[in-house]
Amino acid sequence: MAGTQFEVVDARRCFPCWDEPALKATFKIRVDASQELMVLSNMPITDEKLNGNNVKTIIFESPFMSTYIVGVVVGLFDYIEDTSADGVKVGKGSSLYTMQSRHFDLYIKKTLLYFSVPHSLPKLDLVGVPEFFAGAMENYGLIVYRENELLYDELHSTTARKQISLYTSQ
Repeated sequence: MAGTQFEVVDARRCFPCWDEPALKATFKIRVDASQELMVLSNMPITDEKLNGNNVKTIIFESPFMSTYIVGVVVGLFDYIEDTSADGVKVGKGSSLYTMQSRHFDLYIKKTLLYFSVPHSLPKLDLVGVPEFFAGAMENYGLIVYRENELLYDELHSTTARKQISLYTSQ
């Protein structure tokens, strides 16, 4: 599994850019990866081309945004998707070993709808990863977080996490 966290000035280590929050650009991302791996980024996938055992994944061009919120994750994910009332595809990816929390993690979709927060992209993916230096990164269209921060298990979750679950399921 691999993922990006470009905050604040680390995008320049991955691609040539002016890595300043005030300077924005559009991004068209292409990732070549093994065919068993899933690729997620800020925007939806526009095309996938098989090349031997690898897949070239091409992502739709992004709107203008700062380099530090460009995001890409590649890995073995169990993935589910739903669509919000306003047509935004909301997906949840997690490592294959932690998918017991699959429906709980989609509570963010309910929260967004509850507060009527508009999302200007056609999709929003939430990806739980086993370890993440910053704890979480709210990339535009791709939120990456430490999965142990949002996991829910009836027997093992803390009381605080259970209260969050009750609040968001109403």
